[in-house]
Amino acid sequence: MVRSPRVLAVGGAHIDRRGQVSGAYVPAASNPGTMREDVGGGVFNALRSTVRRGVSGSLLSVRGFLNTLLLGLLSIGIGIPI
Repeated sequence: MVRSPRVLAVGGAHIDRRGQVSGAYVPAASNPGTMREDVGGGVFNALRSTVRRGVSGSLLSVRGFLNTLLLGLLSIGIGIPI
């Protein structure tokens, strides 16, 4: 029987926060805009690419799992070993 490959990635997964001003930027003023949060980090990004190619992947990280981070991992098929 042929087993599918499995990868255990050890390293960081972070919350990337990005903001964008919706109009012209005015220095020293309150500028309206939008904020976006995504899961990122070097090991996470490499594992995400691997999982997208059909390999089963899990992430082991020393960082605490915030709800956003945990949901981001699970939504793309990355498991968390317990």
